[in-house]
Amino acid sequence: MKKLKEHRSDRGWSQNTLATEAGLHPATVSQIENGILVPYPKQALKISEAFGIPQDEIEELSGPLSLQGS
Repeated sequence: MKKLKEHRSDRGWSQNTLATEAGLHPATVSQIENGILVPYPKQALKISEAFGIPQDEIEELSGPLSLQGS
């Protein structure tokens, strides 16, 4: 599995681009990449949909912590 930043970099996207594509605030994307914030399930889904890949292919968005706020 790749980390969020790797997926973003592979596409040549900035954090702002990912935030726009996923409908999130750029600070949210930054905090997720830096391990400060664990995304809520809706946020994780928006990010995976922006990339067009299943959520479980993004390492930082998988696992039991991604269930926070459900």
